[in-house]
Amino acid sequence: MMKYIQIIYETLLVNYYLKKYEFGYITELYSSKYGQLNQEGDMEKEKLTRLLNKIDKVCFWFFGNAQCLHRSLIGFKLVRKWGLPAELVIGVKKFPFGSHAWLEHDGSVVNDIQTVKESYIEVLRIGGQK
Repeated sequence: MMKYIQIIYETLLVNYYLKKYEFGYITELYSSKYGQLNQEGDMEKEKLTRLLNKIDKVCFWFFGNAQCLHRSLIGFKLVRKWGLPAELVIGVKKFPFGSHAWLEHDGSVVNDIQTVKESYIEVLRIGGQK
């Protein structure tokens, strides 16, 4: 199973990417590297939940203010590496203006609450059809 040190490394890497590169470059990078599955893996829901909880803990204590985009990029990369067809979704809302990122698997939000899909209008999806 995924060790905390690996998740800390991924958090540092994502934080570096977000500070150094434009958002378009990051989405292209993640889409090209992790967007296509070579083969579907079999990850139990319990393992997925444990992994996402570890990512949440690391991001909560991370000194670089890791928020939903960090959590979703890290989760997308690690889950896709295991062969699970997760999708990274980014949405916006008008009032009050805001944006949010989350992961979906089989149409369900896996790293946030389900109502996030109704609260935000989807503007970007990586790893899926839309």
